[in-house]
Amino acid sequence: MPATEFWLTYHQVSRASCPVTAQLLELEFQEHKLLDLEDVLDHVFRQGFIEAGLRPQTWWEKKNGVKVRGSSVLEDLLREGIGGCEKSALKLVIGTSGCQRLKISSRKLMSG
Repeated sequence: MPATEFWLTYHQVSRASCPVTAQLLELEFQEHKLLDLEDVLDHVFRQGFIEAGLRPQTWWEKKNGVKVRGSSVLEDLLREGIGGCEKSALKLVIGTSGCQRLKISSRKLMSG
């Protein structure tokens, strides 16, 4: 049975001492399915969970800091034990500089 949810956390480099925000992402909505991390990134920015101007400064990492390619398939990550629960959430790192503020919605990610 395919997974229907994926956990991610947001980490802003310039605010490393701040707590991270964990969010649950619905993988299927309105006849559209998120298949890989590029789809997830498109969704996060399209929904306005992060300011669009920060997109070039983002990348994915496992909890151990190893970078993950944007083309990674969500089902493969889930099989590896990544993103299936809040404790195994994949990190979306935002490498902002200075005092830029990160706008993250605190509600469950769902398409509107």
